[in-house]
Amino acid sequence: MYPGVELRLLRYVIAVAEELHFSRAAAKVRVAQPSLSKQIRDLEEEIGTQLFHRTNRAVRLTAAGKVFVKEAEQALAHSDRAVQLAREADPARDGELGIGYTPRMNLRLLSAIRRLLAGGNGVTKANFQSPPTAAQVTGLLEGGLAAGIVTMPFHYESLAVELILRESLVVAVPPSVQTNGTRHLVIERLSGIPLICKARRLNSQSHDHLLKELRNAGYTPPSLVEVTNDSEALHLVGEGLGAAFVKVSAVPFHTDGIAIFGIKDANLFEDTGVAYQRSNRAKSLREFLDAIRKHKKELAKQSLQHLGCNCSGDATDSRQLSLF
Repeated sequence: MYPGVELRLLRYVIAVAEELHFSRAAAKVRVAQPSLSKQIRDLEEEIGTQLFHRTNRAVRLTAAGKVFVKEAEQALAHSDRAVQLAREADPARDGELGIGYTPRMNLRLLSAIRRLLAGGNGVTKANFQSPPTAAQVTGLLEGGLAAGIVTMPFHYESLAVELILRESLVVAVPPSVQTNGTRHLVIERLSGIPLICKARRLNSQSHDHLLKELRNAGYTPPSLVEVTNDSEALHLVGEGLGAAFVKVSAVPFHTDGIAIFGIKDANLFEDTGVAYQRSNRAKSLREFLDAIRKHKKELAKQSLQHLGCNCSGDATDSRQLSLF
């Protein structure tokens, strides 16, 4: 008795039928092209007929292939429907939402989001996780996470991202830097001073964006000292190892041994957003996103109210720097 075909192979055949190109199909289903080709050849041998005509210049479906693809699409639709109905029938999963968050985020924002959900906004249960950025991307792409609170920029083809909070950056400098009593610093004054910044491996897009903005403002650091978080960066500034640009919310009330300044000649900020799969139509995700959009200004206010500033989730507000 024929044991049947794995759903994975059905997806592979459909991908090749849609692309009519093995390399593009392999990229679409995230497998190596040689592996995809071999598995489809093995499938053809198993069922005893060719599904594709292959030449050096083209790939096209055989008559048997056209019939197979039509039935495969229906089989996958039934499989997806079975999963959906099973989840909907399980009260324990109703409204459950997996949410990732970057470890470097403003944790007051995370607390504000938790309070928002606890206040009854459609999501009955949220499972918060704090994976590294790369693992969070994988979770979002593969469905292990429904949403992620991420540091922007955050560009991935199948993921959408919406701004929640924009925070001004300030610069921390060691005592050796002469500031002449000013509360705002011109970035060019940092010429020749090493930059203390988050390690590129933690978030390459954010890392590269900051360096680009600093170069545009006239500061190309002679060297980089890489750290894992703002607290570590400020500690190394205190040791005289360089200057660091940090979120205004990350500055402690007592900064012994370092000086904190607003930035006079550049509009530097760090954005935090919510990322999710564009194709995800889950009810719990839509309700979560609706709640975030509706209460975005309130979330921003709660995230920065300890600074005594009038802030906004939509744009950098210079008044965030009033305490400096």
